[in-house]
Amino acid sequence: MTDGKEDQITAAAVNEVYEWEVLVSRGPGPEELGPCGTSRFQAIAVAQVTGQLRDLPAGTRARARIRRRLFTFAVPPREEPTREILTAELGADGIVIWTQVPPPSPPAD
Repeated sequence: MTDGKEDQITAAAVNEVYEWEVLVSRGPGPEELGPCGTSRFQAIAVAQVTGQLRDLPAGTRARARIRRRLFTFAVPPREEPTREILTAELGADGIVIWTQVPPPSPPAD
């Protein structure tokens, strides 16, 4: 029998962060990593990406993605669960177009 404190500690130790990056195409060749960052809040990450994409010079082709990463404090480093949740493209008219990435399908039994 437990008093429930262990469950509270475990739940409180798991946190999330939103990692974002902008990928820029400058003519032929591979994309280059542009501005990138992290935020504890999804809405802030979306606002940061939108601002970065809109600040690019006219005619620049760019796309961006946001990943959600779960992590645990005070646990030895290991591969933490990460999932891409949003992608964005900069339209020709300067509008940022967002697309939600569906979660992966569960494995077939």
